[in-house]
Amino acid sequence: MNQKIETILDYINSLSESDLDQIISFILGIVSENQQLSDRPDCPYCAGGHVIKYDHKDGKQRFLCKDCLQTFMHTTNTLVANSHYGLSGLASYKTRCAANL
Repeated sequence: MNQKIETILDYINSLSESDLDQIISFILGIVSENQQLSDRPDCPYCAGGHVIKYDHKDGKQRFLCKDCLQTFMHTTNTLVANSHYGLSGLASYKTRCAANL
């Protein structure tokens, strides 16, 4: 693990100022799933705001839209909708790809 960290630090030290600014902006933009999720999001199907907490699936909160009667989760219609890894897994993947450049 320490070798990997040293490799990343060596790579970071070799970056230009603009590349370093882009990476810092990206890292600061990563927020844990629980911090960025609103208590009751708008419906991704009809954009309705009449939403109630409905159930849990795999430990994640599900919601019911009272306007269109669709159920959804925070990740519905997102890049990680059917992913087992979530946003943190996607962020980890992007970081690994950036380190391999």
